[in-house]
Order: sequence, then C-alpha cells, then structure tokens
Amino acid sequence: MEQTIKNAEVLLQQVSALNKKHKEIARITGRKFNVFSILGVESRETSTHSAFLVELLNPKGSHGQGPLFLKLFMRMLEEKDPASNEGNEYSKMNVPSSDKIKSINVEKETYLGRIDKDKTKGGRADIVIRTSEGTICVENKIYAIDQKNQLVRYHKHYVEGKTGGLLLYLTLFGSEPSKESIEGAEGDDPLKAGEHFFTISYAEDILEWLVKCQAQSIDVPTVREAIGQYIYLIKKLTRQSMNDIERDEFIELITRNKNADAVLNINDGLQSFVKKIKSRLVYTRKDLINREWDCYKSSEIWDKTDQVKKLQSVLVISLNPIVNILGVQIKVRLSPRGWSIELWNAQNIQIENFEEKIKSYFIYKRLSYETESSDVLDVVKDLTDDLKPINP
Repeated sequence: MEQTIKNAEVLLQQVSALNKKHKEIARITGRKFNVFSILGVESRETSTHSAFLVELLNPKGSHGQGPLFLKLFMRMLEEKDPASNEGNEYSKMNVPSSDKIKSINVEKETYLGRIDKDKTKGGRADIVIRTSEGTICVENKIYAIDQKNQLVRYHKHYVEGKTGGLLLYLTLFGSEPSKESIEGAEGDDPLKAGEHFFTISYAEDILEWLVKCQAQSIDVPTVREAIGQYIYLIKKLTRQSMNDIERDEFIELITRNKNADAVLNINDGLQSFVKKIKSRLVYTRKDLINREWDCYKSSEIWDKTDQVKKLQSVLVISLNPIVNILGVQIKVRLSPRGWSIELWNAQNIQIENFEEKIKSYFIYKRLSYETESSDVLDVVKDLTDDLKPINP
C-alpha cells in the first residue's frame, strides 16, 4: 500500500512538471488568449453560445459567407445517419436537404407564446432554423437544468403536424434530457430520443462542424480567427484543450512502466471522492426534509462528466417567506475546498459579517470539508433569521 501511494505521488509530480512546461509554452505563444474567457462569458448559453451559433448559421450573418456554414451544419447532421448503418439512433432524423433549400431564416430565442398551465405550450426556443425544406429547433444546454416539459413544448410547436420538423437537444457531451423535460401532461407518453428528438454534442458534432467552417474560411482571416477562438472555448468546456504534442507527451508519461497502475489507483481514488461528495449532499437534502422548512428546491447534481471536472455539488435552498419578499437565493456548495454558503440576488438585503463579495453574489461563510452537513444547515438557519431588507 505504501509503495502504491509513493508511485501515485511520483506520477503526480511528473504530471505537474509536464503541465507547468506546457503552461509556459502557452504563455509564450499566447495560445490561451481567448476573448470569451477574458470577458467572462464562457458558459452563457444565450448571449454567447446561441448567439455565436446563430450568427454562423445565418446566411445573412456578418461573416459574409452566405449559406456556406449552414450547409456544412446540415451535412454534419446528414452524416450522422449514413445509409450503410440502417436502424441507428439517428435513422429517423429527417434533416432538410441542404441542396434543395431555397429560403432560410435563422432566429435566436424565438417566442412561442405564454407557457400554459400544464407547461406543454409556449416558451422560447433557443435556436430555430426555418427553411423551405423544413424547420430545425435546437435546445441549447451548457450548464442550465431542464424546464418542466421543455422539449414537449418545442416538439408540439415544431414537429407535430408539420412536415420536416426536427428537434435537436444540444449539450456539451450529448447527454439526454431529464425526465421532467419530456414527460408531458398527465396521461401522455413521454418523448423518446431517436424518435421525437435527437441528441447532439459540442464535444463531437459542433466541434467537427466548427473545424470544417474554419477550414472553409482560410481566406477570410477575421472570420477564421473568430471561429478559432470559439473552437478553443468549446475544447476547454469539453476538456479537449490539449494540443496533439501535449496529448502525446501525457500519454507517453502515463503508459510508462509502473505508471499505468498508478493512473488506475489515482482514478479509483478520484471516483471514490466524487461518490463521497454526492452522498454528503444527498444526506444534506434528507436533513432539509426533516427540518420541515417552508419550501426548498435542490439543483440536479451534475452529471458524471461534470462531477469529474468540477468535483462539487450544489444545493439551492429557496425559502418562501424570503423569496417572496426579498428575492434572495441561498446556495450551499460542497467542493474539495470545503463548504461555502452563498447569497445570490442579494442586492436588496442587509448582510452583516459576510466573508467576501464576488461580483454578483456574496460568500457568507466558508467551512471546512469535514464540517458535518447538519452544522452547515445550522449556519444557514441562522443566516435566514438575520436577513433583512435594506428599506424595511
């Protein structure tokens, strides 16, 4: 056991040295200079990702390349269902023919009307591509959770009763939507992936399309470099930001004699730590229920890919009396650095003895990782008792 730990420590030191080397290379070459990161808009679904995608897809976009990028997008979708692979999960995807399209209109945040009582009609569609050959609706998710019957609403509007309607669910890694998004009204059958909607990912589909768009923009340097900046952002969000040289060096390192076992041991330890965080948050939720507070809601625990990346879970607590009067939201966050109790939408309240103000929210209290969740909730309870409006 002692030798196993030593081997893991040596490997981590080697990885750290290699990482430091490539960070210095990136600094010298400016490879990581990225306008999206600098402006702090990396994960904004509407104003960053939907906006950029719509601009590229729009034949009238400022890129000046007409329908070129849209046709590349259509072909990317068509290639997901090759004729030689009948019956795959994309075999029922009805993609408008890029060669037959005569008219095109691309929109962002298309308003579909007010959301009705059972939440099966209305809302705003992230990206809508209207063509003479059919409509494509894209629901774009980076980190936001699904809304109730969200895909049901878009399916009813764009697919049911319309020829050529296609609904795509776009996420970082091609995840499927939550049950809440596809279940429909009482008595309805839930939507099915591969039949009523189709999943695509930034990690593969969008990245592949962007690379082709960049290659076709070789003679338009401003467009080429803008697409390149966005490609780097997508690679960063999907953990593919290593270049080929870096990747080869890391692979060579971890496959050396004795290192392979150390890698497996480190991975086992990492997965165990992720499970420990998840179990602690589940325990915290149960503790909340036992306290019988007026109202609470918890965020979905990140899917497994995000757990590996972030190593954190977030519990969102909304107490009716406070939300109704002050609009404040409390977030209890657990990560390897410990617990943090945060206050969001807190501009209209008085906060005493908080630890730090970070742009749009306050960190009220930090507690060590080993703090029991029941003690954390005692701090939250004291906090809710102390919150007061600025002008009571």
